[in-house]
Amino acid sequence: MQTARLREILAQGISRQPDKPVELEKEELKRQVPYHMHINLQLLDCIYMISAMLLEVPNIAENQYLMNKKVVSKNFKKLLEQYDAKAFQLAPENYRDNIVYAAK
Repeated sequence: MQTARLREILAQGISRQPDKPVELEKEELKRQVPYHMHINLQLLDCIYMISAMLLEVPNIAENQYLMNKKVVSKNFKKLLEQYDAKAFQLAPENYRDNIVYAAK
């Protein structure tokens, strides 16, 4: 799962592997960040999407008619393509929908 890997990278959680040595698990527990210092993963994703939007929208406008377009963020590009493929564009419900709606 991606969120488990992200939590492990940010030292907000440990990976649960059955064949992990006890010393390695103790070392990971020492590196853990206290709970009151955790970063909200939704906030982190929202900031990433806004940054991708600010970089990707001018890039799309500049390279609109080129065949080999440079892509800044594959995730953001996929969200834009999914938005374009929908028959009906409903009102945005969450932060991702709001960011894609703002980009359009």
